[in-house]
Amino acid sequence: MAMILPLVLAHPRKIAITVSPLKLLQQNHVEEFNSYGVRTIQINEDTPDNKELWNDIARGVYQNILVAPEQFFRFKGHIPRLASLIMRVQSFSKNVGHLLVDEGHSIHTTGFVRKGEKAPFRPAYSRLNEVRAAIPSSTPVMVLSATLPPPTLYTVLDSLRINPETVTKLFLSTNRPNHFYAVHKMHNGPRTLKNLDFLIPVSSSPNPLPKTLVFVDTRDRAQDIAHYLRNRFPQQLQTKRIVSHLHSGMSEDYGQGVFNDFKNTNEIATVIATSCASNGVDVASISRLVCYGLPQTLIDLWQEFGRAGRLPELQSIALIIAEPWAFNTEDSEKPSTAEKRTDRDVREYVSFKTCRRAFKAQKDGDDSDEALTTRYGLCCDNCNADFDLGRFFPRPLYDPTHVADNSGQNATQTASQATQVKPRKFARSKANQEEITARLQTWRTETIRTSTYAGLWPRSHLLHDKKINKIVKSPLGSLTSLASVVSLLQESDEWAEHFGSGVFDIIQELDTAALEDLPPIKQEEETDEAFSQKKYTYQIKTKAWVATDASKFRKESDTVAPGPSSSRLADPIPDTPQTRKRQRGATSQPDEFQFVFSHYQPDLQPTPGPSQPKKARKKAPAPTPSQSVKPAQPGEPTPSQPKKSLPKPRQKKADK
Repeated sequence: MAMILPLVLAHPRKIAITVSPLKLLQQNHVEEFNSYGVRTIQINEDTPDNKELWNDIARGVYQNILVAPEQFFRFKGHIPRLASLIMRVQSFSKNVGHLLVDEGHSIHTTGFVRKGEKAPFRPAYSRLNEVRAAIPSSTPVMVLSATLPPPTLYTVLDSLRINPETVTKLFLSTNRPNHFYAVHKMHNGPRTLKNLDFLIPVSSSPNPLPKTLVFVDTRDRAQDIAHYLRNRFPQQLQTKRIVSHLHSGMSEDYGQGVFNDFKNTNEIATVIATSCASNGVDVASISRLVCYGLPQTLIDLWQEFGRAGRLPELQSIALIIAEPWAFNTEDSEKPSTAEKRTDRDVREYVSFKTCRRAFKAQKDGDDSDEALTTRYGLCCDNCNADFDLGRFFPRPLYDPTHVADNSGQNATQTASQATQVKPRKFARSKANQEEITARLQTWRTETIRTSTYAGLWPRSHLLHDKKINKIVKSPLGSLTSLASVVSLLQESDEWAEHFGSGVFDIIQELDTAALEDLPPIKQEEETDEAFSQKKYTYQIKTKAWVATDASKFRKESDTVAPGPSSSRLADPIPDTPQTRKRQRGATSQPDEFQFVFSHYQPDLQPTPGPSQPKKARKKAPAPTPSQSVKPAQPGEPTPSQPKKSLPKPRQKKADK
């Protein structure tokens, strides 16, 4: 109405140019302006090159022209018809009586380089001052937006070359008392679509379903989520369009059809949309607004929040499913691309511990009496900590620590149960991988052919090849229950009820056969005696202690009397030139010294080791398990190892 009223009261021969960012929004404005008797046309790259139509535009037949900013400047090597008309036809440019900039915050958010980007998304927005220079200087300019906090407002005025002192400002509080604000942590990344299972209605859900709008960041994700949710709706609620997606890459007719059916009928209950639906889209009956992932700026976030709760008597919720990094205002060591692009103010809102409504009013510079008004006793998840989200959603929000099994009960084991049940896990053999892949693909084909219900599911959604690959890569013996299969594949309860048992039976059958072929594992606890009879070997080359089992050493030492020439090893010393050389007392240093320590004989003297000098290690004898070394009494001689005489060096024979 703020745009329509000046045109209704203005001179009928004056032309108004309205800058609007999106085709969908432009189409809505065309219908609204025409309903008030203001003849309006939408001009974009789809406008036909019709000579008669453009003659009517030049003669002022249309009182209001809705355009995108790119229509004023050279675009992709071509000069648009409207830009040529303003520059070359003076009678047209002089007849422009109003310049309206709808969603004026777009100058700030898209016309300039944003955080984490190398170039502005829509640089034409930063050049609108050039349009002012091409029309009469007395032409009034009106900027309209629901999100113009003080920093953004002054950026917009500076870009348009408008003196702030000459501006008349009209502010209204954007607070909606019927709005409830909440934040929930996203688990396992945005590709884990189970984060949105709370939107799947139950069989007893009311019909018509409440209007729901979900915002995502990419077109592909919007399409994937729409397919995911649609195929999991109860059968009596399933239609081809009950969940639809919407983005700017769609044709104008298709996008407008989705929007009209969502707004005016009950054929579409949920729309998964990109930012194309975040500006100016007016659907009064939306009661549930979900942001799946964070937008880049607070302005984008407030715009998305503004799509819900437009009817004062309608209770509405604005819920954010935020990535884990968003709960920390400091950047992580290796930030993702989304983290780099997201403003700190957005992360402050997510991690805010007090009233979120007050946070929004502070950032907007809204100090009016209506800024903190609430209705129905609802404010936010920080102010109403005991609030039950079941008031808005049919299912609880996703929590990976609670996996529902086939009976709907919690299948998560307690810590004590988890320690008692330890399934054996082994890597799958190549034969097992090939067999399980073939069996699951055969099962999928047969299920689609024989089951009427399965025929409603796309082949990839029944059991995608990527999910089969997940099963193949899982350790052998790790999928011990239906709940574990559902958790691994991130499937819904409905999928588990209809198809889960067939997949699990195949896995269990093949895993059981493969585990039976494996050799048994001896799990014996080490006794104190065994632990005390460890043989520690100090290897001079590696400078490290190596612990080995000394059971063989102990068995032989019980039967063989200790002595200088007694063997302490289970295997006899081989008769080789090297061993004979050592027995003759060669000067070569042995590769290793072997020592045996007893942890339960405190009267043992410290045995020579690497911490002692090299001379001490040579001279000190090595104790054995069958010897009991006692400290020498005063006056008694210390036993020493007899010295072996070294062979005399061979003398050279004199020349005869």
